[in-house]
Amino acid sequence: MRYLNPLILAVLMITLGDRTPVIAETQKITVASATALLSVPFLIARDKGYFEDEGLTISYHQTESGKEAFELLLNDPHMDISMATQSPVVFNSFTNDGYVILGGIATSYNDVKIIARDDRGIKSLADLKNKRIGVSKITTSHSFLSLVLTHNIILKSDITLVDIAPPYLLKALAEGRVDAVATWEPNVINARELLKDSAIIMQTPEIYREDFYIVARKEFVQNNPDAVMKFLKAIIRAESYIEKHREDAIATAARIMGLEEGTVSAVWDDFKYHVYFDQVILINLEDEARWMIDEGISKTLKMPNYLKFIDPAPLNELRPEAVTVF
Repeated sequence: MRYLNPLILAVLMITLGDRTPVIAETQKITVASATALLSVPFLIARDKGYFEDEGLTISYHQTESGKEAFELLLNDPHMDISMATQSPVVFNSFTNDGYVILGGIATSYNDVKIIARDDRGIKSLADLKNKRIGVSKITTSHSFLSLVLTHNIILKSDITLVDIAPPYLLKALAEGRVDAVATWEPNVINARELLKDSAIIMQTPEIYREDFYIVARKEFVQNNPDAVMKFLKAIIRAESYIEKHREDAIATAARIMGLEEGTVSAVWDDFKYHVYFDQVILINLEDEARWMIDEGISKTLKMPNYLKFIDPAPLNELRPEAVTVF
């Protein structure tokens, strides 16, 4: 057994008087998220020890997609927080109301892209007609492709939609089982390496804002308000670091994701890293729900009330200027 140095003990006794020394305890919370460019604020907060500074210990479950991370939140009673895009959040809102959005940590208008094989006669988005296109259903790649088709006056019946799990989209494209895929970074980065000059990357900026939300169990939020605040504080600190130390943030993200710094730097400005809760969140949730109803993806035809799926109060207390939802 180790004993305190008598001098240190004497100082403590003088300082504390007859008070019992309190040892700060950390709270363990469980978080699921994909290791993607959208999740950079979380990854940096974890890498830099910001959660520990706030008194939190993060048990991290890495996933291949936001959809998978969100399904963990729904199905694992020990999961507290998930980070996901709007598609899985909306899809499950028709049948489950046990979660709330605490805010977003990133947005992008250019994360999801169409990657096509040029040997299949695809030179532009209009050439997607009569082609086999791979997506991961109930993810942003699925809803994004639907918007792309609408903007290019291509009917759903004009293509063959192939549902492929996120890790296998590029493999299916490389093997020629599909003519094109809709996917996100870093898959687009990796496609350039895998397909070389045969890859056609088609961008459609400004038609789709991809959001990346912090989503938590309602029960967790109700029972752990201090932990929620501490989590948000760590993410806000990471946002500040990203803004002030761009090059180091890029290097850190590249190291964590196993990518070249130059590769990450080339797409860095496609992402806006900020902690926010704006009116567009509600608009995006409702738009996505309408799309799922129209497409028959949801068996329920009634639009959920998304005011019941948001809780901007914690972020409003920490950073009221970031909350513009009304």
